[in-house]
Amino acid sequence: EGLTNPRMIKIAPNGDVYVSDSEAPWIFRLAIGSDSLERFVTHPLFRSLQGMAITPDGATMYVADYSHGLLSISLVTRTVTPLAAPRTMTLLGVDGLYWHRGSLVGVQNGVIPARVVRFCLDSSGRSVQRLEMLDRNPAVADEPTLGAVVGDSLFYVATSEWEKYDENGKRIANTRLSPVTVLGMSLDVGSACR
Repeated sequence: EGLTNPRMIKIAPNGDVYVSDSEAPWIFRLAIGSDSLERFVTHPLFRSLQGMAITPDGATMYVADYSHGLLSISLVTRTVTPLAAPRTMTLLGVDGLYWHRGSLVGVQNGVIPARVVRFCLDSSGRSVQRLEMLDRNPAVADEPTLGAVVGDSLFYVATSEWEKYDENGKRIANTRLSPVTVLGMSLDVGSACR
């Protein structure tokens, strides 16, 4: 009950299932052993919820809000905290969000050109210290979106085509469709926030 536009699903280490709703705006939870969704947390900064990443200890969820940036949520206290970042970087426009070896990997399609980046966190996990460019290739990945981390690799949809359809799912006139492309890349590139 209450889901209007489910966006992402993430399974926590304990088996709880979380669903972000980009319109409600809520994060819902299906607790292990339960048969119904509960409204888990909402916040004034929830405007357009996108990807979620949960730390391996199950204590913290990071969520991307397309228009408000990256947020940290305590899964114990349900406290929501916006991540701080230097003024020289933006945390806006992140669609897919993934945890990898103590950092966040994001598909950031709300910037031009779209890109895949690594957000290097401070020791508290509440601040982004720096951003590492992992992939930016508008000729191949004109509208990257969601993906999955498998081991030390990210596989992501590079040409999602979603911008060629209206809100009702009808193709926009005079748009040209391209084949959907999935790209894979090593996450061991760069300094990996060491």
